[in-house]
Amino acid sequence: LFGLPPVLPLRVAWRCEATDPNEGLLDVRSADGLAGVAKDCRMLFDVSADGDASVVELEMSYEPISPIAVLAAPVLIADNFLALNILLPRAIARAGEAPT
Repeated sequence: LFGLPPVLPLRVAWRCEATDPNEGLLDVRSADGLAGVAKDCRMLFDVSADGDASVVELEMSYEPISPIAVLAAPVLIADNFLALNILLPRAIARAGEAPT
């Protein structure tokens, strides 16, 4: 899970395919994915303003090549929710409190 020590040593090499700061877009992909588990992985981040707050949306996709990838889907959904809705806002708030 995001922010916690890994249970398994999972390694994915991501490549930035597109970024547009004006549109709030970040598109990262991994053709190789996670060896023996998934390939053609993609994370597409869309960041937009909502009043005084920011909204981060994540679309994630991958091609499973193992039953583990299919079984992991609910864990990935929970992990992404935790990362974007709890841990990221907390990290941003802490960064804003740091002395300059």
